[in-house]
Amino acid sequence: MESQTLLLRELNQEEIPTAVDLTWQLFNDPANRSYPLFHSQGEITTEYASRLEERNAALLGCFRQRRLIGLLCYFFHPGEQYLQTTAFTIAEDYDTVASTFVKYLGANFGGYDIYVGVTAENTCAAEALQSNGYELIEASLDMRLGRSQFIDQYSSSHEIVRIDRTGLEEYAGFHMTHFGDIYWTIERLRKNIDQWTILALKTEGKINGGIFLRSDASGAEIFGMASAASAGEHAASALLSQALRTVFDENPNVDEVVFFTDEDDRFNQRAALSNGFRCHSRYRCYRNT
Repeated sequence: MESQTLLLRELNQEEIPTAVDLTWQLFNDPANRSYPLFHSQGEITTEYASRLEERNAALLGCFRQRRLIGLLCYFFHPGEQYLQTTAFTIAEDYDTVASTFVKYLGANFGGYDIYVGVTAENTCAAEALQSNGYELIEASLDMRLGRSQFIDQYSSSHEIVRIDRTGLEEYAGFHMTHFGDIYWTIERLRKNIDQWTILALKTEGKINGGIFLRSDASGAEIFGMASAASAGEHAASALLSQALRTVFDENPNVDEVVFFTDEDDRFNQRAALSNGFRCHSRYRCYRNT
């Protein structure tokens, strides 16, 4: 069988340059990209090298006659049985290599929720994943904002408050109502509340809007934003602006903010566009069933 000619194994530090070259070459075409997206070969090198050093991560190469034709990189959290790929990159014989990756993950991470992110253009990945029992769970616009592109929509007519540990219980009900079906539950936020920036929009003392985001050394990502229909688009734009202003002010090195908005969520998309966001890519997330 064709699959018997393939060898899947962990890579070593000396093989990283070859892995980076293949990934970067394939990334030139949106139809070959997986998530996260990389801006440079240096970013890919950092990602692969760091995963090799981590205990709960791996970088695997798929070889045909000693020739590298695919890369699978991932990290996982054993306590939560969560696994996310950071490279699902295949140069040839896509269906066979993808099936090899999926079978490996299934055999080694039974009971885990396994997430694979790719671009919307990567239809080969979509077909291969779905034929191996994965389902599409998210179709989003990958929206990006650079610090210099931020268009502040400040408004003094809206009450927007910062949520910390003392205010989390008041905010919890809103979060469970609007974000109850995503990974970042209120319980997970509570465990590491100091790592999050959470803001709430209030009307007559009642929370009817919320946003939560997290920053690292050079970037930030909005993991959720929602508001009641009665709040209106202007209030949503003001809430987003306040969150962005907070992150930029408190993190001078943050130069880009990422915001994944559901493709059907015109409300959040208009709020993002009014603040200067632009659509960078289209994201698809698949999960094992």
